[in-house]
Amino acid sequence: MEPTVKQLILKRFRSIPSERITFDNPTIFVGRNGSGKSNLISAFAFLAEAMAAPLQAVFDKAGGISTVRNRSSGKSYPPNLGLRVDFGHLNGKTAHGFYAFEVKALPNYGFSVVREQCSVGGEHGQRLWFDRREGTP
Repeated sequence: MEPTVKQLILKRFRSIPSERITFDNPTIFVGRNGSGKSNLISAFAFLAEAMAAPLQAVFDKAGGISTVRNRSSGKSYPPNLGLRVDFGHLNGKTAHGFYAFEVKALPNYGFSVVREQCSVGGEHGQRLWFDRREGTP
């Protein structure tokens, strides 16, 4: 059986500077303490809450963007937080799709959505999508 969540891409999420995780059925996470297993689970919780509540409320519940965003030095600039999840069959109707967003930190624990994307394809070839960028309606 194919996994519903096929891939998760994290950019500067908690202790994870950048990672692409491809899932299989089953997927088992192992690693030493402090290697990021709990933060990976936190990414799924964060995404689930972001689907049900305003992003500001999700950040507030998690302790603010400064708590969620990884601020380690690295080659990635600007130091934005990003998440993307690719999925397969949902509810027997959706064949595939993805949801992604990128936010940047602002002064005083604020944030701005730089980009948000979603694409959902059905089994009969139909596709629904949006791609919003900062500064566009």
